[in-house]
Amino acid sequence: MKIFSKIQFPTKENFKKYGKILEGTKKTHSSKKTQYEVLTGSKSAGWLLAYLVVRNRVSKCIEQHPTSKESFEPVKGICLLIVAPVKAPNKIETFVLDKPIVLDEGVWHDVVALSEEAEVKIAENDDTTTKKIFFEKPVEPVLVTK
Repeated sequence: MKIFSKIQFPTKENFKKYGKILEGTKKTHSSKKTQYEVLTGSKSAGWLLAYLVVRNRVSKCIEQHPTSKESFEPVKGICLLIVAPVKAPNKIETFVLDKPIVLDEGVWHDVVALSEEAEVKIAENDDTTTKKIFFEKPVEPVLVTK
């Protein structure tokens, strides 16, 4: 038997315990001039960019990076972001990755595809450490309609 997770769309309110949606603020949009605004940062010695091609449809484990924020920016296809709070890796939630987001340090996460494959740009600290927890049974996100 698999563990199921209800799929949600990320909003500022329902995603804030995991990180934030990467979008401009009032400051960015209040001028007719080109605006540059730093939305998040860290004290890392460096950073890396990665390109992830997701083909798995179930999650067998989640991982965390205790010392790094991590951005997930959808490029192609449809995928889901499975997340759990830093101190409660068994309390998972699933979000459609339909906009760029940044996870806070230590948030547990994994990505699964809904389309045949999905492509995601990732940015994180170069000196990132990773911890993993494997599920007893795979997690399969399902769309629940009322």
